[in-house]
Amino acid sequence: MRMSKVMNEIALNPEFMAYVIGLEMEVKELRRIFENYIKR
Repeated sequence: MRMSKVMNEIALNPEFMAYVIGLEMEVKELRRIFENYIKR
């Protein structure tokens, strides 16, 4: 998917933006947990 299409989708749809931000937060959290798990 082209980036401009995503930007248009976000501009038209605030819930979509919230969803994307939520996904990004979850990914960061999972990565942090995963890194801590590896370090042990």
